[in-house]
Amino acid sequence: MPAHFESLVNFVAFNHRKQRIFLPEGDPPPPRTVRKGPEIRGKDAQQANLEAQMVLRGALEMDVDRSNQFLSSVASSLYDQLSAASVEIQAETFSMMVRACMKVLDLSACRDFLLRIEAAGHVDAALLDQVMELHWEQKRQTEALEVWIMGV
Repeated sequence: MPAHFESLVNFVAFNHRKQRIFLPEGDPPPPRTVRKGPEIRGKDAQQANLEAQMVLRGALEMDVDRSNQFLSSVASSLYDQLSAASVEIQAETFSMMVRACMKVLDLSACRDFLLRIEAAGHVDAALLDQVMELHWEQKRQTEALEVWIMGV
């Protein structure tokens, strides 16, 4: 079993997302505070990014159905955790998050991550080109399907 797969399994097993509560008893909790920018930089940020990259490598090595949004949810969850901890996210970590979303054709999540990459000051023209090519490929397939349906 690849070492990165073990990281992915540990992440999924120990990552407990808080469930939304509808009609709570009592007052709802206050909204989360928004921080201006990353506070954790340097060696600690590098270690956090390396751990996130191990999880993402494990996710990218998985053979998943393109309609399964598991990979994009792993990427989003990692981003939320790193952001909540005010960790400066490295360009390679962002890139892997986008590739995970591309693998399952989640263009909405790709767009969100590309905007975050730009906001963080990272530029990856090749990654943007790959996402745009995927977008146009999906658009061509959708148009071809519409033409086929109209002809039937």
